[in-house]
Amino acid sequence: MEITTAGMEGNYRTTVQLVSYGDHNFQNDAGITDVLAPNKWEFHNRINPICDQPKILLKNYGEQDLLSVELDYWICGGVHETFTWNGQLEFEQELEIELPIASQSFWDHAQFCKDFHVKIMRTNGTNDEYPENNHYQTTFETPPVYPENLVLWTRTNAVGSDTKLFVKDVNGNIIFSNTNFQNNTLKRDTINLIPGCYHIELQDIGENGLNFFANSDGAGYFQIRKPTGSPLIAFESDFGKNIIHYFTVGYGLSIDEINNNFDFNCSPNPAKNILNIRTNGFVDKVNIEIFDGFGKIVHKEIINFSNFTNSSSINLSTFENGMYFIKIFDAFHTKTKQFVHI
Repeated sequence: MEITTAGMEGNYRTTVQLVSYGDHNFQNDAGITDVLAPNKWEFHNRINPICDQPKILLKNYGEQDLLSVELDYWICGGVHETFTWNGQLEFEQELEIELPIASQSFWDHAQFCKDFHVKIMRTNGTNDEYPENNHYQTTFETPPVYPENLVLWTRTNAVGSDTKLFVKDVNGNIIFSNTNFQNNTLKRDTINLIPGCYHIELQDIGENGLNFFANSDGAGYFQIRKPTGSPLIAFESDFGKNIIHYFTVGYGLSIDEINNNFDFNCSPNPAKNILNIRTNGFVDKVNIEIFDGFGKIVHKEIINFSNFTNSSSINLSTFENGMYFIKIFDAFHTKTKQFVHI
């Protein structure tokens, strides 16, 4: 017990923990410790939602160096992708891995289910000895859909040279940049995009954003706008190091996304034997797919449409009664709707 100069007493307690362990439990044991994206967990919201390659953390728990890992990953009900990582991880070392996808169709089933799965299939060319840490599942959200023409409003603070703006495509290629901002200036950059997946990155070299209470740099802001009208999105100015924002143009990854540049109607709804389809904006090789309530494809066909507006019919006489989803897509656009068969 200690008596202070003010006459107060204080007690000290010491807690000791002893952790002991023996030899390695397994020779070949890889584990997935986290899915960085896609993931709606707030801890990873700086890089989510995404529309490009998933990112995971892989760790070696085995005594042998980790030299190769075969991975299987998918959106629930969707197509599976596989990837073999090759490298070298010693015991307890961890590495971020980007999982390649063949095309944007990997994300199609996000319209029905927003669960991402990744699983270790083999480790160092053999069966993994501890399967309990081989599978990881996350729930995610989908990025917004924006029009082809965007205006990026960047209002700098008193240190404009700290601000760097980049727009990148699905492969990480820089398709637009502005790295020469002036102090206390509003810059409106117009970009014209073709259909695809993109992300915008606004960097602050000082890592204190465009508005920080603890300095005297002043205040700025960043917004994404259409050529006219209110902002599509406005970001917090106190963002620290960077803003990373994903979006799609020309198609949506969610059944709730709306884009008025293309559409289709199906009638009657509910339908009995025949479903009539009228499309606007889908051209050339057009794919029509119908999914049941569990996300299983029950009908698909490809039609060549040469006009902006087209009509077609589907025979439903062999369909069971219930709710269905019909998806129509071409090289640039995707749209999904619901109908009921009675």
